[in-house]
Amino acid sequence: HVGFAGAVLNPFTVGVAQNLSGLPMFSGFEYRLVCWAVLNLAMIIFVLRYAHKVHRDPRRSVMYEADARWREKAADEFRSINGQLQWLIDDALRRAGRLPSKKSD
Repeated sequence: HVGFAGAVLNPFTVGVAQNLSGLPMFSGFEYRLVCWAVLNLAMIIFVLRYAHKVHRDPRRSVMYEADARWREKAADEFRSINGQLQWLIDDALRRAGRLPSKKSD
């Protein structure tokens, strides 16, 4: 319940549901606020611990194997944001057949 579904005062999730249930509009605010704070704190701690674990050893990431192709194929090209953007644009143009051919000297 972290994110949209965990909204404390969202009229679409809380207001309509309480109205349909016959409860006073937005009653139980304090309980929902405490639950929201506890769940968000738990998720923040989880994400920070996971990020620290992956930072120490990238092989522990759930995406490590899926990202292997990108690490091997474009290791030198991804050293900067500009290199990443250039590679993405060149790849898209190449796939679309719109990359101009190299001129011979």
